[in-house]
Amino acid sequence: MLGYLRCNILLPGFARTGFVDSFGSGDDTDGDGVPQGVDSCPNSDLSPTVKFNGIDSGVENTVDDSGCSLADRLAESAGDARNHGQLVRTTSHFLTSLVKDGLISNKERSALLSAVAQSNN
Repeated sequence: MLGYLRCNILLPGFARTGFVDSFGSGDDTDGDGVPQGVDSCPNSDLSPTVKFNGIDSGVENTVDDSGCSLADRLAESAGDARNHGQLVRTTSHFLTSLVKDGLISNKERSALLSAVAQSNN
């Protein structure tokens, strides 16, 4: 029998309650509210705000329904950058897509991009 876990899913700008198929497992080792069996980011960064290499953006670090935090997604988007310029460009494109999808505001995009630009990567 499959189990379902009722959890609060936090997305930028709003919170909603959803049901996540837990495949019979209630384990949630990272504490993000999403069971390990369906958690795309099983070791989520759950800091209150998004930090990039120690630079605090001041933007709330929300968790999506796949179990990934905004900080997780930001780190993932920056992963293959070969230099600082490429890091900033890649991150800028990623953040613009989040704005277009209504997941972050332009103000949050600016704060996140500023943190990335100030980092030593």
